[in-house]
Amino acid sequence: MVDWTRLRPGQRLLVVEGDTDRKIIEAFLRAGEKLGHWRSWSAVLDIQDGGGFKGVLSELEKTTVWGLIDRDWKSDTEIHDLTNRYPNLLVLPRVTIENYCIDPVDLEKLLPPNRQNPAIKAGIEAVVESWIQHGALSKVLYENGAHYFCRGAAGYPNALIDMPVTDEARIRAILLDWHRQLDPEKTLAAYQKMRNVFQNFSSQAFSICIDGKKFFNEVVVQILNREFGQQESKAWISELFQLEN
Repeated sequence: MVDWTRLRPGQRLLVVEGDTDRKIIEAFLRAGEKLGHWRSWSAVLDIQDGGGFKGVLSELEKTTVWGLIDRDWKSDTEIHDLTNRYPNLLVLPRVTIENYCIDPVDLEKLLPPNRQNPAIKAGIEAVVESWIQHGALSKVLYENGAHYFCRGAAGYPNALIDMPVTDEARIRAILLDWHRQLDPEKTLAAYQKMRNVFQNFSSQAFSICIDGKKFFNEVVVQILNREFGQQESKAWISELFQLEN
């Protein structure tokens, strides 16, 4: 929930999906200020957690604010439609905000010199191919409606059991739609095609082909824990971006 009482005169509000997003964006802005790209950014901008993707859109519908969301696996058409509907909506060019700290090159720059270790890069590069394939499958499943398959009144099995549906034509149509989404041959063919596309973009793998949030939690955090001691992912985010816990 946005707290309008925080805004000072002359400040604009940027609503982001979560507190991690807020912290990382603020870290980027502080870094830019140190490099002289801008001055006193906090005097003109307040960044607040909107409580997820839907929360950001909700604030854009109610008030004149700016919003920032992850790209996730959205298509160019989806992004075009969203930004047309919400002119003040910004979309990250990478899959998630964590994609800014999974590339070994980026990650090394975030670590202090005494923690820059070739084993980190080696550990990431050893698994990157499987995570590119994971990204290709994730995108195909998203495009096929998997994120909504079991959600809400229209999802499986709610569309047929929440309320009586007795029209057999309607039952058949719903079942056929579910069958379409679960068709293994169609899904595998789409996955193989997407995997080839992603492999052609291997130079941009860490930006647009990998789910950065999952990769950070399942790969980067485990490598950092092995090298430097156990911490939760939020603590590593704070350390990498020099944030106060």
